[in-house]
Amino acid sequence: MSPRLSLAAVLLSVGAMSVGVAAPPIPKKAAAARAISPQARALLTQMVAAEKGLTSYAGTISITDMAGPGQSRRSQVALKVKKPNLAAVTVSSGGTPMAQAVADGSTLALVDFGQKKYVQQPVTGAAGPAQALEAGQSALASFTLHPESVSQIITGARTQSVMVGPADVSGSETLQNVVARLQMQPGVVETITFGIGQADHLLHSLAFNVSLPGHTVSHTEAFTDFQAGPALTAADFTFTPPAGLDKVASAEDMQPPMYDPRLKVGAAPLTITASDLAGKPVSLDDYKGKVVLLDFWATWCGPCVGEMPNVVAAYDKYHPQGFEIVGISLDQPNSRAALTSFTQQHHMPWRQIYDGGYWQSKVPQQYGVQAIPFSLLIGKDGKIAAVDPRGPALAPAVRSALAQK
Repeated sequence: MSPRLSLAAVLLSVGAMSVGVAAPPIPKKAAAARAISPQARALLTQMVAAEKGLTSYAGTISITDMAGPGQSRRSQVALKVKKPNLAAVTVSSGGTPMAQAVADGSTLALVDFGQKKYVQQPVTGAAGPAQALEAGQSALASFTLHPESVSQIITGARTQSVMVGPADVSGSETLQNVVARLQMQPGVVETITFGIGQADHLLHSLAFNVSLPGHTVSHTEAFTDFQAGPALTAADFTFTPPAGLDKVASAEDMQPPMYDPRLKVGAAPLTITASDLAGKPVSLDDYKGKVVLLDFWATWCGPCVGEMPNVVAAYDKYHPQGFEIVGISLDQPNSRAALTSFTQQHHMPWRQIYDGGYWQSKVPQQYGVQAIPFSLLIGKDGKIAAVDPRGPALAPAVRSALAQK
């Protein structure tokens, strides 16, 4: 998972965006606690019908992630789809191809240009386009194939309201915006904005904004040259393996490493030279003879925040026995005050390494961390005792490490 995908995962973590899963029709009635505008429901229903009526479409989606001032990432997704079983997707950034996926009706080809690998495997029916668009890393692309999943927003337990927002103009198309507001957890609110064409009733853009303690992160996607009903042929979905790439046996072999491959049980952790929030130097030598959890996380990371009560509980229970934690924050620049406040509010008394580098932070870069949350448990002997122990696996791993002589 790339840094951009990690951010997108946070933004798309709501159940409402489980794209590709069959969903019930948009309900006529919603829970009394929700404010659902009849006009918004009508626009979404009309959009679903229009998307389902398409037999083919093509275009380029422009994607922008904003995680704070100066922390933006941009990419493009070019796609062609011919229902029911053909799709071609190319992901690029700055004009450089990053990934490709082609469903030709009987096989699915996946290409990772960064790793110089590709795979081509059998696939049947509509599963090909669904997997190709999923590989395109675009919620908008997947949504066009399965627009009925919008009903999950209306029925979602976290949905507070769905209303019609002000209209926008995108190129020659006037877009009517429908805005859904979701309460993710205390202090974390997400809005999802659907840009629906007034003339064609199709979905032209999606925008996700998540308000977190102290800052907001956003993920926007918009078609720049959408074509409804283009005359696509089999030639548009013919896969030719790019020169210089290695063919692998399965899609699993395409997964990039989530952390430095040297980080294995029994190996020594990498040397850390950093400073904590108070400006004091931090070294693993400070924790000799202790069991230490290196916890890579960020306040903007929903799964990290969701895991934190489990981490706090482990600390409270095992700290008297010699268990320590060192937090390694991937928060953005100028987040020191917000990070300090967050750790105080959530009863996290352990030290936090923070340099404001976001995904370019020194220690995460050194450890090759590509997705968070991620953790390493260091035993009393100074060796790695467990890699990424989380959820129900954390407490047993800590107990086992503490039991070492």
